[in-house]
Amino acid sequence: MDHSDIGRRIDATALRTGRLPTDMTKAILIGADLRGVDLRQVRGLTWEQLRTAVLDPGTRLPLGLRLMWAIERFVERISLRR
Repeated sequence: MDHSDIGRRIDATALRTGRLPTDMTKAILIGADLRGVDLRQVRGLTWEQLRTAVLDPGTRLPLGLRLMWAIERFVERISLRR
């Protein structure tokens, strides 16, 4: 299964249940594979939750969380150069 299929499946499930945006408050994402998943329409998602998940550049995040992810990646690269 392609990772993009997961995002489409999540979106389709949310549409069928009429629960857009999906509430991720208190969701446990430890080790969750979110590569390529579109999370832009979810609410209640925090950076602390995402730090425990697997993300990649294809993971679509709300703007504030996308900035946090970019900053963390930048800081990691700088610390590796030392």
